[in-house]
Amino acid sequence: MPRRVGLEDFRRRHWLSGESARQKLASDNGWMAGLLEVFEQAALPVQLGLCTAAYPGGSISAADFTALKSALLESLDTALQTQGPFEVVVLLLHGALSAAAQTDPESDLLQAVRRRIGPRPLVGVALDFHGNVGEGLVAAADVVVAGRCYPVTDIAARGARLASLLLRRLGQGAADWPAERRQALRTRHVRLPLVVPVSSTQTLVGPFAGLASRARALEIELGLDDLALVGGFPFADHDRACVSVLATGQPAACRQAVRELARLAWRRRAELQSTLPGPSELGQWLREPGQGTLVVADAGDNPGVGGLGQDGTLLAEVLRSRSRFAAGIHVDPRTVQLARNAGVGGEIALNLRRAGPGPSDLSLLGIWNARVERLGPMVYRNAGPVMPGVTLDGGAGAVLFIQSGSGAVGHVLVASERIQGYDTQAFLSQQVALSGLDVVLIKSSAHFRLDYAAHATRTPGPAMRMADGGGWSSADLHSHLGGLPATDGNSGRSRPVLPLDALDEESWQALIDREPGMRLPVDAVA
Repeated sequence: MPRRVGLEDFRRRHWLSGESARQKLASDNGWMAGLLEVFEQAALPVQLGLCTAAYPGGSISAADFTALKSALLESLDTALQTQGPFEVVVLLLHGALSAAAQTDPESDLLQAVRRRIGPRPLVGVALDFHGNVGEGLVAAADVVVAGRCYPVTDIAARGARLASLLLRRLGQGAADWPAERRQALRTRHVRLPLVVPVSSTQTLVGPFAGLASRARALEIELGLDDLALVGGFPFADHDRACVSVLATGQPAACRQAVRELARLAWRRRAELQSTLPGPSELGQWLREPGQGTLVVADAGDNPGVGGLGQDGTLLAEVLRSRSRFAAGIHVDPRTVQLARNAGVGGEIALNLRRAGPGPSDLSLLGIWNARVERLGPMVYRNAGPVMPGVTLDGGAGAVLFIQSGSGAVGHVLVASERIQGYDTQAFLSQQVALSGLDVVLIKSSAHFRLDYAAHATRTPGPAMRMADGGGWSSADLHSHLGGLPATDGNSGRSRPVLPLDALDEESWQALIDREPGMRLPVDAVA
């Protein structure tokens, strides 16, 4: 990812602990809300340490990672001194953090926590659906769960599942189990030698949806405590960046579940590696006769998975058409400043450039005259089913009205900070209507599908589609090879994966069978 993430990005999003963290996070339908509900119903006192987050991007510096780690451990030390010792410690992580001079920063964090609290307390970890899971993390935890839905609609329920599993083990006396038994029943993690574009990991439609559905069925059929197929974050050059499985339960059943999911993934490997239509296909869609609104997601420039939000390739295609449109959210602080200088009613030049891997990065796509229709913060509160109630903040913003020479007429939302407009409030909060349009263009990969579905009325269909302008979150994973130098502590991949390497079925299965999570304990575990 071309934009490095710094400590200031974490502080800008939120940097809270204790009661202030509880007030913000207990009612936002996120991981914390689910955890707190279950723990509080069990009358288990909960102390909240450091809670922070940042938008996806490149690696953080070694100094910033050290500061982040120190702040987390200091909040843990304070809680231990005032309220400890604890029976259960939970970390809500992402799983794809990248840091300079660190090969696996989140494993490093968790191992530091384990050293602080000692071997007895139960440790639970929650990870994002797109996490890249490290073996050091799994080894230091008792129970690890991940989100299972993309679009993300299940994290409160998954937080509740994690809390319930930890409480069940607490009631079973797991803290005092012999080390061998505790080790045998820890969550198992197995990497599949497969990297899948983010846009192909959605669990509503497509081949990954079938895999995710089968995983949920296997959990029930095999009597597992939990089973999650993790999509992985593909824009990283190390062996953790792949699809993987987290299985909690009896070891033999865990291994059986992994083998079946691996067989199914192998059969669907071609579908899972498919790329998306590009700008020429979008132009063709806009020229096709039809009625109603076409909703198009620019999955190649999604700020929610590390894109800059600055690529203008697909927007330029819309502006060259004759469509009535709404587009957003384009991230361009320079354009916002030009709009503020011009004032409402003033006119500015909107320069659209390419922003993505390859030699054409930053090349000019065109210049369009725009009238400033609205100025103000690009801030809104989600009202749809994906992370409802969460406030998104794109900083200073502008709404531009464009009537292009080709006949396109519509509005472009422009923000100063990266923000993903997957909720229709992105437009409605800026007084941009979504009715009566030919096309709505959004920078998203999957989240958009739920809240924009009611506006996707195009006939003949499909009325909701994804396209790829070739930005930094492009589904063409080969385009990223050699695009940027590594900025973390990893030296590249040592383990072959599809589609970056050629694998036959025998090699595929051999790689999976060699995973530590596939080993069974010597003795059966009751």
